[in-house]
Amino acid sequence: MGIASQQRAYRKPMSSYGWIYLGGEMQSIVLKNISVTGALVQFPNQDNIVDKERVLRNLSSSKLVDFYFPFLKLSGEAKIVRVDFPNKV
Repeated sequence: MGIASQQRAYRKPMSSYGWIYLGGEMQSIVLKNISVTGALVQFPNQDNIVDKERVLRNLSSSKLVDFYFPFLKLSGEAKIVRVDFPNKV
């Protein structure tokens, strides 16, 4: 494996609001960073345990979501590759 393949794609830090269609409903999200290979988003209301369980249940049924970021004029379909719920300190 070469050095170039070990490096991660450049990630542009951002803070932009958008939506995803997940589990039959629209969910508000915040774009944290974006690269050529993907994006990192966060749910604004991540403190609610019921919401976490619902999100995990919806993601287990389908790994594809539709998204829309109006400020970036960007929409489409994305594959979910990782879900993380960080622990608060």
